[in-house]
Amino acid sequence: MKHIIIPDLHGRNSWQDIDFKQFDKVVFLGDYVDSFTEEDNAIYNNLMAIIKLKRKYWNRVILLLGNHEVQYLHFPRYQIKGFPAGMQRQ
Repeated sequence: MKHIIIPDLHGRNSWQDIDFKQFDKVVFLGDYVDSFTEEDNAIYNNLMAIIKLKRKYWNRVILLLGNHEVQYLHFPRYQIKGFPAGMQRQ
């Protein structure tokens, strides 16, 4: 069984260069959001593309939450570097 592990994207879309058809399992380790270099809109669009990939390969793609996603669940009690408060759902 062939796996690929993709960690800490922080809004970057470098994962889109991967040919996912050649892997049995694709595991994203989280930290899809929050960046010091990427614009909020680009981060959001990248996250939506990752979710679309999960829907396409639902049985092969695993999406884990990283600490940069968990902070949105516990805002305002938990914030880390790179957190844009404007992205927090009200």
